[in-house]
Amino acid sequence: MFILNKNIGLFYTLISVLCASLMVIVVRFLSETVNIQSILFYRGFFGFILVALFLFKINKQQLRTKRIHIHFVRSVINAFALYFWFSALSTLSEVAAIGNTAPIFATLLAIIFLKEKIFLSRLFAIILGFAGVLVIMQPGFTDISTGYNYALLASILWGMLVVFLKDLSKTENFFAVIFYFQLSLFLFFGLFFFNKTELLNQKEFLWILLMAIFG
Repeated sequence: MFILNKNIGLFYTLISVLCASLMVIVVRFLSETVNIQSILFYRGFFGFILVALFLFKINKQQLRTKRIHIHFVRSVINAFALYFWFSALSTLSEVAAIGNTAPIFATLLAIIFLKEKIFLSRLFAIILGFAGVLVIMQPGFTDISTGYNYALLASILWGMLVVFLKDLSKTENFFAVIFYFQLSLFLFFGLFFFNKTELLNQKEFLWILLMAIFG
């Protein structure tokens, strides 16, 4: 049973990485004609609509929670992570490589805040990962652009989100985690970016919808 659950977990992780990679491609394409605020607003709006459709299929008891404040904090952190990430994507081609450092920060933060055991292999992976970041950014040899800083900050924030998710998974239904995230994301981006949102043409609309599905 443990091996089966582990394999399912790895499968979901691979699907998640694939979807994230496809979303990166879409955002890079969209950022050529659509401003970042619009991309984020539509990401929140269509993401919430897609998740809300499942409300007709699930037991509403799954949405019960006593930790709505944790859901909200997690969503706000994710909103900032997406803002920094999408902003970096519009200027850099190396962002995807920096984004892969998120598990490094997640591992480090889980050790600090969740008291997870540290193994030599984990420690080695963290050191190697940070060395990779330095190779990509080349501090001291080239000027570090704002895009690099945004990408690195997004990765740190996503590392924090893993800690929140691990904590929430102990008491919350997985659909509640997704639903409250998408709802908060929609409200957050709607509040701050609605006035800066651009109307889309048909082609841009289809790309935005595809981005929301991957997200």
